[in-house]
Amino acid sequence: LLVAAGAITEDQLQEALALQKEKGQKLGKTLVESGIISKELLVAVLTQQLGVEYIELKGCKFDDDVLSLIPEDIVLKYNVMPLGFDENNPNVLRVAMIDPMDIIAIDDLSIVTNCQIEAVLAMEDDLNEAIGKYYGNHQAMEAAEAYRKENEQAMLSDKAITFCALS
Repeated sequence: LLVAAGAITEDQLQEALALQKEKGQKLGKTLVESGIISKELLVAVLTQQLGVEYIELKGCKFDDDVLSLIPEDIVLKYNVMPLGFDENNPNVLRVAMIDPMDIIAIDDLSIVTNCQIEAVLAMEDDLNEAIGKYYGNHQAMEAAEAYRKENEQAMLSDKAITFCALS
């Protein structure tokens, strides 16, 4: 799409593809990080070519009821963020995604939420930050609980060893 739009050359694409393979990340992120293309130009070309909207997630506030529509494991699996319902159609859930053309993710999200999904483009770093902020607390609480249980078990074992040694 970027070559066809004249945003990058074929040589730049090949360079970015080699870097992408090396780093194991999305092509768009590779293009921006390597300075081949600006984030703004990438967004402009993708939104125009794909016919999707772009959303800047920094500073967005998310409703807990909307966040609870998609389980955390699905959010992490597909790297998506539920935004809210379409104001003209309450059966359409808007979801921020790195790849708004990921039909498998869209189908799974539709099944999980029982809603039609309208995919919106978001940058990977912004999406990861939002997911960490709104879903990361749950992970942190689970980790803290696991740590507490582990310490509790260790203390019980120490007491049992001490008790047996005193007996």
